[in-house]
Amino acid sequence: MTENTGAQKRQATFIDSQGKKKKQKLSPEQAALRGRVVKCCKEQNLAEATEICEAFFDGKIEMESGYHNQLLYVLTGGSMVVPTDTRPQLALRLFKSMQDRGCTIKEASYTLLLRALCAARQIVEAEQVLETMRERSVHFKLRTHSALMRGYCEVGNKQRAYEVLSLIRNKFKVLAEVDYLPLLTLALKRDEIDEFDALVRELMEDEFSPSKETWGLMQKRYRDTHTWDTAVSVSPEGGCGACACVLRSVDPTPEDISTLMARMEGLVVKDADRARDWKLFTAWFEENKSRFDTVIDGANVGFWKKNGNGNVPTRIDYKQVQRLVSHLEQEGRRVLLILHHRHLLPDFIGENTDIGNVWKEKDMLYTCNSGNNDDWYWIYAALGLGPGGDFVSNDEMRDHNFNLSEHRAFKIWKERHAIKFDFIKREPLEPREMIIVKPTTYSFRMQINADMSWHLPSKKAVPVETDEEEGGDADVSQMETLWMCLRRKTGGNTGNKDNGLVGVAGTDSESEQNPAVANTEDVVNVEVAEKTVENTGDKDDGLVGVAGTDSEFGQNPAVANTEDVANVEVAESNKEGETIKKSESRQNIENIEVNQT
Repeated sequence: MTENTGAQKRQATFIDSQGKKKKQKLSPEQAALRGRVVKCCKEQNLAEATEICEAFFDGKIEMESGYHNQLLYVLTGGSMVVPTDTRPQLALRLFKSMQDRGCTIKEASYTLLLRALCAARQIVEAEQVLETMRERSVHFKLRTHSALMRGYCEVGNKQRAYEVLSLIRNKFKVLAEVDYLPLLTLALKRDEIDEFDALVRELMEDEFSPSKETWGLMQKRYRDTHTWDTAVSVSPEGGCGACACVLRSVDPTPEDISTLMARMEGLVVKDADRARDWKLFTAWFEENKSRFDTVIDGANVGFWKKNGNGNVPTRIDYKQVQRLVSHLEQEGRRVLLILHHRHLLPDFIGENTDIGNVWKEKDMLYTCNSGNNDDWYWIYAALGLGPGGDFVSNDEMRDHNFNLSEHRAFKIWKERHAIKFDFIKREPLEPREMIIVKPTTYSFRMQINADMSWHLPSKKAVPVETDEEEGGDADVSQMETLWMCLRRKTGGNTGNKDNGLVGVAGTDSESEQNPAVANTEDVVNVEVAEKTVENTGDKDDGLVGVAGTDSEFGQNPAVANTEDVANVEVAESNKEGETIKKSESRQNIENIEVNQT
């Protein structure tokens, strides 16, 4: 028998003269070159990518558009800042070669090229790429607009940058922090303090946990009037370890919750069967909701850490779900468990029938029928429990088709009512340890006092996310938080701990009205930002340069009602961890991929 080599088996897609895709067997040389493409993209090897591009220009290899995209990703620096060298020109040449050869060019390729040109300050060329996208009816995404807005900020064109900002706000509602950073940097460079303060008030509603780039910009803005500590701890009661401030808790208003529930109900797909099922559920929930104070996303808990080794699980871990249910009941919580109907079928539940029977006997289980998304049910129920209700799920709810994430109130609600969990194997022979992370008494987000002191949280380690079931999930065991306390200087306090500023972004960054206003009987208007600041020019004493960065409900509820001028602060939730000593096996999932966004 003749042994087939991997190279002999490989095929590549090429475009014929009629623009049709055809399969072609690769020669050993072509297969080797194709392997180089994959490797250089994983390693972000610019020299290798350049050499491969030259081979492509010379007609030595034909590649699928996906490989063109990956090479573009390397040439444009991916998510990093692109230096003003020959890379943008090489990327533009690759892009034009793709056009000449009739390759399928998707939005990701256009956006990558746009980013590279903007970072290199080739704005005219970037605008030409944008015009090509319009001519070819390519769908514009937020990242497309963001790249151009950053480019205009790079060259100091405030008017055009704000024109793009207006388009983004009208179309996408909520901006990412990476979109604010170049605008904030431009405002500081132009000494437009009021503009900077207005942008910060917007930012603090869209990004609860800002990056160190934002910390640095805030320090630069307040360097003449404020002092700061950048490794501040906060007590369980919300007390700042560096000043006397107590952080506040911010909840969405009842009107906001009603709006969210109505919007989600309106987005649920309703054919005749689904409409009937949904009507039955909402009627049942209204009659029974007083019996519950905590909703569990059963599938998320049951599938947690079950998709290791590339296997997609079909059965939930019933014992894992029951373990969490039992713990919450021991705390005195009244649990509503929501699952899809299939998880209770004999072929699925199998030897765990006794667990299912317990759930039914306690009348704590609601199952949705086939053709329904169980997420519709548990999110609606969790919202419907009101201020006293919580939900258990690690689902970040980014991929749902509800479009709820574009609402600031939905983000506030999630932060105040989400109970996170994890099951971790500490020792090989020990059972898994269950970790429960509950909302704290204060909101975990940027907050401002009436005396113009600020508190900014920032994740020390970004939560790991996996694609467990629908949407990304946060690994709560890897979250750690630091706070920056930024407060007015006093006579005896003229220095800043950490001996300098946190890194401040330059303009090479990728990335409703602010509610932090005190309502008091004595003070009608408390300015959130100072109107005048002594400006000392562009001295960046102590600044560390930081590279690249990428509503709907009217009044934000973060308003303090006090008789004196009390703390006026807006926040998110620094999760208070609680450890339960029991455990089984933890999956370490490593994803290596080339991100094109």
